[in-house]
Amino acid sequence: MKTVITNIQGLLLSVKELAQLLKRVDAEISNCESCHHDENEKRKKYKVRSPLIIIIVFLIYSIVMYDCVLSIVHLKNKLN
Repeated sequence: MKTVITNIQGLLLSVKELAQLLKRVDAEISNCESCHHDENEKRKKYKVRSPLIIIIVFLIYSIVMYDCVLSIVHLKNKLN
């Protein structure tokens, strides 16, 4: 006796076909989980570096502003 299962669309699947389908779905879920994990690791990698970049940009901005202030003070002293 062959066991048959009917899905919503009226297709007939044997137990063997259903097992194959389940394996494919399981493989696809594993693949998606792996991709999701990889993407999360990439995000973590960039989040760690983001504060460092902000600090570097702030330091460069501070140095540039300090040089500008010194230049203005120097020019002001020359004019006086």
